[in-house]
This record gives sequence, C-alpha cells and structure tokens, in this order.
Amino acid sequence: MPSVQAGPLNHAIIRVARLHRMLAAQLLRRVGLHPSQELVMMQLWDRGPQRQTDLVRMLGSDTATMTRTIQRLEHAGFVRATTQSA
Repeated sequence: MPSVQAGPLNHAIIRVARLHRMLAAQLLRRVGLHPSQELVMMQLWDRGPQRQTDLVRMLGSDTATMTRTIQRLEHAGFVRATTQSA
C-alpha cells in the first residue's frame, strides 16, 4: 500500500515542520517578534508602506487579526501606523 510506505516520510516532514516552527519562534522572540509578525514585516520591507486591507489580502489574513498584529508591532516600535488622507 502506498500510504503505508509513505508513513515514515510523512512523519519526518511533520517533525521537521514542527522543529522549524519552534526554532523560528525562538529566533523571532530574540528580536521581539511573534510568529506570523515576521510575514508582515517582510511584506513591508519588500513593498514599503501598505494599507492594512492590502496586507490582509496578500497574507491571507483577516481584518481583526491584522489590526491586532499592526497594533502590537506599532506598540513594540517596529512600525508606525498612519492615516491616509483623501
């Protein structure tokens, strides 16, 4: 059975992913970030200032989560939220 043969490989992939997530979280904590905040920071670094609605769309987030993330990043001094004038 192919699924039985793939079991060890699947287990190894899951283990590597879990270890990667743990290491990434540890490294992010050293600079004051939490997992997923680095994705917002990378997007801003690559593209410059962005509207929250654009970040939501590009990162597959939802509005409430992005609002909290931006507020936390702003509170920590990583970003500065601005209002856009019409």
